[in-house]
Amino acid sequence: MLRISNGRIYDPANGVNGAVRDICVNAGKIVAELPAAAKRIDAQGMVIMPGGIDIHCHIAGPKVNLARKLQPEDHRLDVHPGTAVTRSGTGGIVPSTFATGYRYAALGYTTAMEAAVTPIGARHVLEEFHDIPVIDKGFYVLLGNNVFLYDLLKAGRREDFRQAVAWWVNATKAYAVKLVNPGSDELWKGRRNANITDINENIDSFDLTPLDVIKAFIETVNDLGLPHPPHIHCNNLGRSGNYATTLDTMRAAEGRRAHIAHVQFHSYGGEPGKNPTSKGREIADYINNHPNITADIGQVMFGKATAMTADAPLAYLLRGISGNKWVNADTECESGCGIVPFTYHEKVYIHTLQWAIGLELFLLSKDPWRLVLSTDHPNGGSFMMYPRLIRLLMDRDFRNQEIQKVNQKAIRQTVLADKLARAWAEGQGAPRRRGGRRRHHLRRARRQGAHVQHAALPDQGRRRGHRRPRIPL
Repeated sequence: MLRISNGRIYDPANGVNGAVRDICVNAGKIVAELPAAAKRIDAQGMVIMPGGIDIHCHIAGPKVNLARKLQPEDHRLDVHPGTAVTRSGTGGIVPSTFATGYRYAALGYTTAMEAAVTPIGARHVLEEFHDIPVIDKGFYVLLGNNVFLYDLLKAGRREDFRQAVAWWVNATKAYAVKLVNPGSDELWKGRRNANITDINENIDSFDLTPLDVIKAFIETVNDLGLPHPPHIHCNNLGRSGNYATTLDTMRAAEGRRAHIAHVQFHSYGGEPGKNPTSKGREIADYINNHPNITADIGQVMFGKATAMTADAPLAYLLRGISGNKWVNADTECESGCGIVPFTYHEKVYIHTLQWAIGLELFLLSKDPWRLVLSTDHPNGGSFMMYPRLIRLLMDRDFRNQEIQKVNQKAIRQTVLADKLARAWAEGQGAPRRRGGRRRHHLRRARRQGAHVQHAALPDQGRRRGHRRPRIPL
């Protein structure tokens, strides 16, 4: 029995907004009252709130360990020392098991869901979960490219398909079913790194389309009554114009529950092979108007990241963009795998656009219970960036300052430009030009005989290093 006294409580589900009161806990549950002799913790000056839940992250399993081994230099820079009561480990963008649990707990998170596990990797993940301290864990099992299930769908054996999905969920001890770029693995394996670009396109060797697969899983998962809807990584992730595929995928639910993973990466307009534009408003409007749809953001945060995905064709594409070390694999006809260390730069058009679209989706959402905060750790950035992301959302002045630092061409493609203009109109003032009062101010100084050290010019190295790459997404 435990009484927590004098803390300031925030509980939006029950309409408690900053009230100072006691919380009584008995056998792990909140109760109305406890005996006076119960253990007491004085929480004066502290905030008490529900534990955070990261519903989409990558923290355990074969691909996570591959990513750890791929980046030893990252771990050397961030040692997590042990103490009298905690174990040692390493941090970096893909922390070790012990560090993962401790660092989530330090942020106030109590649950993290590993978002992509092949059936054959389930035992590995469950074993690794035992090493992650403090927080609760669960995972989603990858079935969206499973050849056995495709055979059942092709033969029209829908009841057998339903039973097979139920068996796999039970046998692996998964919490939910995950689909990743349905149908793409067959094309990628059979046609030298090709990818499906239309969800009405036939899947190699099967008289099926990705749309058929998506509809079958949505129907089956809802019929089985699983606690979480089918968790869908849509086709065409990261490609210009992919918002149309995302809308078609959400329409396929036809009123049933469906969850769209890292929706920021699926909210791009434009034409394939050209720079993307923002379609955040269109995606947000659809989600706002369809209460059966939920999503997590997959917010990009500037700095180091690691692309870690079951979308093998995507990883193959990224390895050419990053120019970094990479891993690509198929997993026993069940799923693909790809790992690519990556860095997001604030002056690169595409990276800024991704950052801005995530903020757009957050700010345009009318129901925050259906649009969940995530960075798709470590794909969009580390979960350790969550405090900064929360400040970006909750502190308008800070957000406007950060908007002024990034690629302005990308910002003009988004609703953030309108929001910033309104802030200026309300008296905050336009931003100063970074690097000088006006153009050519340094050139004028040189004409007057001043000696200019080029290395000291404002942002000179950054501009040279972050020129927009001419690589189409």
